[in-house]
Amino acid sequence: SGSEVARPVPSVFPPSPNPSLRGDFRSIPPEKKTTERMRGGTVQINWHDLQPVLTLDFHPVSRRLATGGGDHDIKIWAIASDESEEKLPTASYVSSLSSHSSAVNVLRFSPSGENLASGADGGGIILWTLHSTDDGEAWKIHKSLLFHRKDVLDLQWSSDGSYLVSASVDNSCIIWDANKGVVQQMLEGHLHYVQGVAWDPLGQYIASLSSDRTCKIYANKPQGKSKNTEKMNFVCQHTLVKAELQNHDESKVRLMYFNCYILLMCIEQVR
Repeated sequence: SGSEVARPVPSVFPPSPNPSLRGDFRSIPPEKKTTERMRGGTVQINWHDLQPVLTLDFHPVSRRLATGGGDHDIKIWAIASDESEEKLPTASYVSSLSSHSSAVNVLRFSPSGENLASGADGGGIILWTLHSTDDGEAWKIHKSLLFHRKDVLDLQWSSDGSYLVSASVDNSCIIWDANKGVVQQMLEGHLHYVQGVAWDPLGQYIASLSSDRTCKIYANKPQGKSKNTEKMNFVCQHTLVKAELQNHDESKVRLMYFNCYILLMCIEQVR
């Protein structure tokens, strides 16, 4: 009600010595399970200058967590849990990556964990590389990828970490050479924002979904060779749309749905 006054939530950690990093950690006590012996807990991170947290991703090797938000910042956290199950899990602030000039919409660690890709409003993408230092670790800019004309909404690495595919509000997807920082191929065809991309583990297919209510499946059809390696060439092979039965033969519609289902199941089995 309007008469209620918000009460401060106790912090799990002492205040940060850096006044620019405002926020708190709130812990939800673990629930006791009646069917099995288990303890669980949740640590909530609220430390992006009181702006929305828009994305997060776990490092594939260490217990590092990266978060990005409306404050234009990326923060790295160390997640720890007590193996004795006597204490709640904790999240400790490690570092900030502050090079974006707009909201950070998506973060993705590479499969090896050596690189971190971040995409932001305005179309900017930054590739960060992990370096060892005397103090522990540091993420430094490896490449800035500038080609999208509008906000970047999603990113996905290839299984070997050599390439990155991005999705944007400019209705396009771009495949990037992560080592060179250049455009490898543009995937166009959507009529509205591209909101998500996925790269299958074998590297044969890329899927994209859009607010134009379609999902496109691209297959790699290499054309020739460059320096003894096949040149990547993704071609749209399927467009998944909602079928209107009154405009199509019903048997053909059912066959299309069945084929799409089999394709998605095959990709899921590979994962």
